[in-house]
Formats: sequence, structure tokens, C-alpha cells
Amino acid sequence: MSRPARNILLVKYDQLDFEDEAPPVLEPMGTARELRDSLGIFNIAADGDPAERHVLHGPGVIVQMPLVGDDDEVRQLLVTINDDTIAWAVIMRLCRELRWRMMQA
Repeated sequence: MSRPARNILLVKYDQLDFEDEAPPVLEPMGTARELRDSLGIFNIAADGDPAERHVLHGPGVIVQMPLVGDDDEVRQLLVTINDDTIAWAVIMRLCRELRWRMMQA
């Protein structure tokens, strides 16, 4: 029996240690175009329909980007995990390489 899909947020913080009393501030992760290029390295991409370029599909995941222009900055991504056996390896690798963090949605 498969588990129900789970959601997480991917974000980038301005600081890595949270011992400070000030809440962390989300940094821009890049423009929508830059993020699509970066995620493409991890086999996460749109399904080819230009109208759906904000919904990206990858191994065990669906990544939803905000509805912004290609040159607008993005500060978070919503990730739906629909296959635990594949998704976690991909998510952990992209977080490590792109210096992103996971948050519970």
C-alpha cells in the first residue's frame, strides 16, 4: 500500500544558524528561469506544455513554482512527494548542492 503524497517547502535562508532571536529571512533562490535550469540538472522539468512551465515533474516529485514571470525572483518551491523510494535521494542531493533547506508545508 502506497503512502499518501506529502508536501514540503524548499527555501533558502539568509543565515544557517538560528540561535539569533531574529527570525530567518528567506533569500531569493533565483529567477524562475534560473530555477528551471537548475532543477533540470536533477531531471526535474516541465512536461513540455508552455502553459504548465510552473509545474515541474521529476523522480518521485512534483515541484510547483509561483506564478511569476521568467525573470522574477522565487523565494520558495512547493514539493509534492508522491514516491518516497525515489524522491528523498533527489531532494537531499539538490538541497545539498543548491544550499536549500526543507520546511514542512
